[in-house]
Amino acid sequence: MNLANPRGAIEPLRKVLAEDPNHALAHAYMAACLHDTGHHRDARAAAATALGLAPEMAFAHYIAGTIALLQKDHGAAEQHLTQARTLAPADSRVYRQLARLYRETDRKRLVLPTLEEGLSHAPQNTGLLADIGKHFVDAGKTAAAEAKAREVLQIDPESIDGNVLMGHVRLHQGDIEGAREHSLIALNKDATDYPALHLLCSIKVRMNPLLGLWWHYSVWSLRLGKFQTSLVATAVLLVLFLVQVAVDQNGGPGLVILLWFGYAFYTSIGSRLFNRALRRELEAVRLKHNY
Repeated sequence: MNLANPRGAIEPLRKVLAEDPNHALAHAYMAACLHDTGHHRDARAAAATALGLAPEMAFAHYIAGTIALLQKDHGAAEQHLTQARTLAPADSRVYRQLARLYRETDRKRLVLPTLEEGLSHAPQNTGLLADIGKHFVDAGKTAAAEAKAREVLQIDPESIDGNVLMGHVRLHQGDIEGAREHSLIALNKDATDYPALHLLCSIKVRMNPLLGLWWHYSVWSLRLGKFQTSLVATAVLLVLFLVQVAVDQNGGPGLVILLWFGYAFYTSIGSRLFNRALRRELEAVRLKHNY
């Protein structure tokens, strides 16, 4: 598991569970490995088994919450991660996942306080510091994000989180080569690291003339939030419709409908192409680790 080889960890875990079927921690580890190898239903079952055997185990709640979050079951994720924080208030991983949950559910006001609460238990935790920096990047506060990245890299110059954060900072500053350099430093340490691969794909998309526009749009919509982005898009289309009515007395909605479908298609296809490229990168490096 530490070598980013979850498939290789499954067989030893099976041997442990064959000898001791009630080994709750082994079930929790198994849940993490099964999810990482694409067996999502089995992963949730293993996590449920771990919780059934040890309902007060913080790590079991953490794994169950993480799996639920990755599978977009936000209600279950919040329940388990909140319980994990109660049982292990000093575990920085729990705060990072809770902050991710709040980002995904458009509760951005809770992200920074959650990360800072985790940092109060571990002031030099590079993961928490980097997540605070990424929060600044998403909010458009590039200077504050760069300061956090430098803080992380001062603590650990080879930190994957720190290099990924600095890569995002450089990307937002338009320094493509600098962003690529930091992404490769991170991937050199762990070729399967998802945030580092995500950064590398963002760099490739940013350099594409057509998809680069989608990247700028995704950055803008992330800063606004999903609901606000929808409101702005609707308002723009409404203005276009009113202009068309003023020009064309018939008031036909043809242009507006065409523009709406064009907007929906472009944003959808941009997201799909990006995710497909990301999956391709991830599968390529995972194949090398399935020894």
